[in-house]
Amino acid sequence: LRYHPTGTTNNKNQSPQTYYDILELSKTDKSPTDAEVTSLDIKKAYRRLALLYHPDRNVGSRESTERFQQIAHAYETLSHAEKRARYDACIAAGDEFDHDGHVV
Repeated sequence: LRYHPTGTTNNKNQSPQTYYDILELSKTDKSPTDAEVTSLDIKKAYRRLALLYHPDRNVGSRESTERFQQIAHAYETLSHAEKRARYDACIAAGDEFDHDGHVV
């Protein structure tokens, strides 16, 4: 199972999303933790999605605010090499990972 701290899923029948899924960086044929996903890819995805879901652009939308927070948490982890390495190891092992970068 891939774990996302907020337990967000695409739909009721799917397992929780990874941070890569949240930033729309998952690869269909390859592991999302492959070196192919660069820090520049992560930054671009974050900026694009943050602009789209920013609460100031979607006033009164609770869904947009929640999505923006998920995007920010994903970026916070994946944009730091050390946190990203720990996260990748956790999801590869099927372990849970919290917002502070610790195995739960």
